Amino acid sequence: MWLSSPHFYPTYGGAQNRYRKYIPGFVERGMDVRIMTGTPQIDERSESDLMENWYEANPGSWLPTSSLDGVPLHRIRLPDNKNYTRSKIYYNALAEMCQEPRDSRLVVQLLTNMRPNATPWLRQLKSNGAAILYSVSQYPKWPQKPVKRLFRHRGYRNVYNEFDALVTNSSAIKEFLLDIGVRTRIEYIPNGVDLNRF
Repeated sequence: MWLSSPHFYPTYGGAQNRYRKYIPGFVERGMDVRIMTGTPQIDERSESDLMENWYEANPGSWLPTSSLDGVPLHRIRLPDNKNYTRSKIYYNALAEMCQEPRDSRLVVQLLTNMRPNATPWLRQLKSNGAAILYSVSQYPKWPQKPVKRLFRHRGYRNVYNEFDALVTNSSAIKEFLLDIGVRTRIEYIPNGVDLNRF
């Protein structure tokens, strides 16, 4: 299983922090867990980030592999600002990682904020034989103009439907996903934990 987010550790948000707590349990169950992440945007950096040598590397360069909670952590240098190139480098790097030889079915759990322009890369991951999951932890931002909002609804519906399953810890988000026409499997897990089912 690949856990992946453009910034996972040491700069991370709620979903990344929650999934980090799951790593020991995954390993105990015999799962081969790996993390693929990038470097934070300028406005998301912490003091601990600034102590690293990440920012001396050129965008698109792989940084030295490290370990987090006993599992390998692979990091790619990403551009400092949010733009298409940042997304392209991140998803291409993830696709590269997922092409490595493996003995069992590959599962990719994405924790990043998902945007409609990710659709081509999600299809590439699936074409490599990966089952892709996404943890939906917040609502997308909607434009005020009705026409733009309609297109944004359609874009998010389409990208969410590319996944094999969606996971959320919010019943309201599950209802929202159903309301915009998402047909893919949705797992609602209160508080993010259900040890009886998973």
